[in-house]
Amino acid sequence: MDHPKSYTTIDDARIMTLQEALEQYKTPGVSTFMLEGLTGNFYVFDNDAHFESLDLDKMFYTQDRCGVLFRGNLTIDGLLTQPETDYGPFTLVLGNVSAKNIFMGGGYMRIEGNVTVEQTLYAGCYNHGMSDINGDISAEVILSSDHSFNFHSDKVKRGVWLSDIELKDAPAHEPADVLNKGYWSKAEESVQTGNILKAMAKGTSILKPDSAASPVLKRLEKALLSKNKRADLSKMKLKSLPKELFALKEIQQLNLSNNPLESLDDELATMDQVTTIDLADCYLQEVPEVLSRMPGLESLNLSYNNISTVPDAFAALQGLKKLSLFNCQLTAIPAVLKDLPALEVLNVDYQKEDALLTLDSGFQSLKELHLRGKLLTVLPKLEHLVIAGFGTRELPEAVMGCKKLKKLDIANAGSLAGLQDNFSVFQQLEEISFNLHDGFLNVKVLATLPRLKTVNVRYSGHTSRKRFLELLEVPQWSVLCVQGSLDDSTLQKEILNRPNLKKLETRSSFGTEVVDIAEARKWLKITI
Repeated sequence: MDHPKSYTTIDDARIMTLQEALEQYKTPGVSTFMLEGLTGNFYVFDNDAHFESLDLDKMFYTQDRCGVLFRGNLTIDGLLTQPETDYGPFTLVLGNVSAKNIFMGGGYMRIEGNVTVEQTLYAGCYNHGMSDINGDISAEVILSSDHSFNFHSDKVKRGVWLSDIELKDAPAHEPADVLNKGYWSKAEESVQTGNILKAMAKGTSILKPDSAASPVLKRLEKALLSKNKRADLSKMKLKSLPKELFALKEIQQLNLSNNPLESLDDELATMDQVTTIDLADCYLQEVPEVLSRMPGLESLNLSYNNISTVPDAFAALQGLKKLSLFNCQLTAIPAVLKDLPALEVLNVDYQKEDALLTLDSGFQSLKELHLRGKLLTVLPKLEHLVIAGFGTRELPEAVMGCKKLKKLDIANAGSLAGLQDNFSVFQQLEEISFNLHDGFLNVKVLATLPRLKTVNVRYSGHTSRKRFLELLEVPQWSVLCVQGSLDDSTLQKEILNRPNLKKLETRSSFGTEVVDIAEARKWLKITI
C-alpha cells in the first residue's frame, strides 16, 4: 500500500531576523549589497526540506517576510520558482538542491551545494537580482540572459548551455536547433520566457528529442543536406577540425570563422571540391600550410588573425580570386600575391599597429582593392577602391590612372583636401564615399561624371551648409547616404526638394534609418 509523501511546511521553520540569521550562519560568499532594503521575518529550516512545488515569492516574500535559509538539502518534486523578475526574497541553501525545474527571478538566490535539475534551470532573464551556485550544476538545459549569474565553469557537469555568459569549452548550441517550437523566436532572436515558464510548470521539456547530440555533428548533418553545399562550423569553439568533416567530399563552401583553431588538419586538402574557406578570427599566428595544397580555392578569408606574412607556397593557388587579410599584422604586402593570375579582390586594410602598406607593382587582375597606404601602380582593371593613409592632399597619380573605377571610397583619407579638376577621368564612376568637411574642395567636379548614382558622405553639424549645397548642385546622383548629424531642417528640405531623389539614408551611433521620402515630402508640404 502506497503512503502519501510527507512534505515540509512553513510551520517546520524557525523565525528570526535576517541579521540574526547572517550572524549565526556565517556564509562568506553572501553579497551584503544584495540584501539592502530587505526587512521582515526570515525563515530557517534546520533539516532537509521536501516540497511538492515551491513558489518562493508566495511563501517567503510578503509584507512581513523577506527570505529563507535551508540549512540542509532542498528537494522539489516539481517547479522551484521565484517568478517576480524585478525583486524577490533572499534564498540561501547551504546544502544541495534538486528539482524538476528551477526558475530564478529578481531576488537573490545563493546555493552553496550542488544543483541537480531534471529538465530546465533558468538562472535569470532580467538585470535585477542575482543567482549564485557554488557547487556542481547538472540539468537538461541551462538558460540565463541579462542576469547576474555566478557559477564555476568547471562545475557545469551536464546541460545544453544557452546563455549570454560564455562557458569555456562548452559546445556552442544554437537555440533554434535545440529548443522545441514556441520557445525561441527567430524574428526577435530571443527565448520566449513566458512559454518556457508554462512548460516548466507543466513539467514539460523544452528541448527537441535529439538536442543532447553534439552541436558540431548537427551542423555537419545540416551541411550534408545543404543545397548550396555549404558547411557552417563557425563559433563552435573548435581547436581542431572534426574528423567527420572530411567525409563530406561534396562541400564547396566551408565557414570555420570564430574558432580558436590551433591547426588545420592535413586531411583538409582531400576536400578538393572546396572553393571557399572562411578562417576569420581564428587566432591563427601564421597561414596554415595545408591551404597552399588546395589549388581549387577561389575565396579565402584570413581577417582578424595574427598573420604577418604569406608563404611562398601560395603561388600554387592559381585560381584564387578573392583574399582578405583585413586587420592582421602585415607590415608589407606579401610578394607572392603580386602575380596570382586570377586574384580579383584583395583586402589588406586596417593592419595592426596602424601599419601603412605600399602596393607598387603586380596585381594586374585586381578589380577590387581595400588598402591603407600607398598605391603606386596603375591597376587597369580596378572597379572598386577603398583607400586611405596615402598622406597627400590630392589623390595619388596611380589612383587617377585607374579609369575603370565604378566605386571609390576615400572617406577615411584624412589628408585629402578635395577632388582635383581631372577627377572627370572617372567616367565609369557610379558610387563615391568621402568626408564632406569644410576644407573639402571642388565637389562640383562630380557633375562631370555621367554615371554617378550614389553618394555617401560623412557630415558634421559643424560643417558649413555651403559645402552640402555644392553637393546638391551636382545633378545626376539619386541616392544619398549621410553618416553623422543632419539636424538642419532647411538642409533636409533642400535634399527632399531634389526631383530625382530615389533613396535617402542616415547613419549614426543609434543605427541606420532609411527615410520614407514620400512621407517626408508630404509632412514638409513638398510637391515634386
